Amino acid sequence: MRGVFWIGLLYYFNVAQTPALADAAADKGGPGGAASRNTSLRGAVFWFRWAALATWLGGAWLLKENFVNAFTFHSGFVVIGIGAWLGTIMLLNVWG
Repeated sequence: MRGVFWIGLLYYFNVAQTPALADAAADKGGPGGAASRNTSLRGAVFWFRWAALATWLGGAWLLKENFVNAFTFHSGFVVIGIGAWLGTIMLLNVWG
């Protein structure tokens, strides 16, 4: 379910937030432009980051005792391991 919320936030960024991002790109005033002052965008980024963390923690919880096996690509865990690493990279991307 957390993944569904995360995808919903991606949809929000790509469709609903596009006009605000266009305004931010056009604004040349001050450091960071309008994007740094846009409270709607900052709020969305806040929830996007926490949704990413909740999704990653939910996946880690589902792996339970196979967590290390997945991340080290033990036999039978290669596919889920690739997904786990991709999810980890995405988590680090939104938090970094």
